[in-house]
Amino acid sequence: MGGVGSTLAVAELTSPSTKHSLSEPDPPTQPISSTRRELDGDFELVEHAQSGSGSTTSEANSHTIHAEESLVRGLGQTAVSLKLGAVAAVVALLTVPSEHQQQLMLALQVAIAMVMLWLWCFVLPALRTATEVGGPHGDEAAAKKSNPDGELVWAEDLPGRINSAGMPGLARWGEPDGRSFNLRGRSYMSDKVKVASDESFFRLVALDFFKFADHKERFGIASRPDNWVQQANTAARARGGVAPFTFVLNVVIPSSVNMSMVIYFQVRREEDMLSDRPEAKLLRAFIAGDTAYRNERFKLLARPRGSALLRTLIGDKPALIGRKLAMPYFSGPNHFEVCVDVTSNTFAEYVTRVARDAVATNMSLDLGFTIEGRCEEELPERVFGACHVNKVDLNNSCVQLPPRSELPG
Repeated sequence: MGGVGSTLAVAELTSPSTKHSLSEPDPPTQPISSTRRELDGDFELVEHAQSGSGSTTSEANSHTIHAEESLVRGLGQTAVSLKLGAVAAVVALLTVPSEHQQQLMLALQVAIAMVMLWLWCFVLPALRTATEVGGPHGDEAAAKKSNPDGELVWAEDLPGRINSAGMPGLARWGEPDGRSFNLRGRSYMSDKVKVASDESFFRLVALDFFKFADHKERFGIASRPDNWVQQANTAARARGGVAPFTFVLNVVIPSSVNMSMVIYFQVRREEDMLSDRPEAKLLRAFIAGDTAYRNERFKLLARPRGSALLRTLIGDKPALIGRKLAMPYFSGPNHFEVCVDVTSNTFAEYVTRVARDAVATNMSLDLGFTIEGRCEEELPERVFGACHVNKVDLNNSCVQLPPRSELPG
């Protein structure tokens, strides 16, 4: 489910923003330490107990998790029942006399209508309740204090944030802590143990949601003369300097109006780009490599935040999405752009298009990426960049960009 789940999750972004403030930090508590072991595609989480007030929070969270697990089981049983019902309907259509088939078809249509009504009235509200960031009661302040996915820096507090043309409200996006992701450790090739990543190699600086009249315009966005990356390069050259290197992740979202979510990252420390650390060497090899190499190394990290239910349904295992989706790459002066074209896979496009406006209306998602290490010299892996998107209403947030042919120069 990791590959399809990650593909589905990239488009589950939702509703209009209302600004909220960060709460006071909690007093220091003893952190939970854990290791994650991958065994034949499954994961075993070994956790050490947290002392003090954390036990109360854990107990409260366990009730929410148990409720969500019950909902997952209920949905699974419902799916099995629907499959069996569909098989029975097909058998009935093939076996009943022709004079009764019209009545049977009418009965099936009524049954389908009842199922759709049940989904609309009961399942979607249950999903909405389970997927609130703060749990069933929507207490976002409590979620921030006891978030198992790590700290979240909202856009208004991001150092070096760039106010770009397609930026959503500041309360609707931010940067998750890269250290909250588990990736391949230094000895992974022998013991298959995943460990917490170091902090993200790049820092998040900007986020855009764009739409285009022509679907071809969705690629190579950072190369457009009206994009801030090009404008920063031009301004730096005029001063006789060089703009910071920018890594661009462009997620092409299935939609009738040709949407793209464009995430921009800049290196935390310029000297890291030229260091001898494994992640720096991997990054340079990735940028210099060919398409086949890049497709086999680029891993997408998609993690629903605040809901054990959605994490169960979608999964949070890193996915080599270049094996399933077309991924054009664009290299320009002082920037590199990776395009994740969800529309290139018919099944992924269909599922994402449906989920974007139905299930995704309550989605809070952490999206990140890394480059896969495949030998001891390339390990440990490190999160290169991560972005959090919280309930963005795409239909009202996307900014229309003009065709390149209408731009000066």
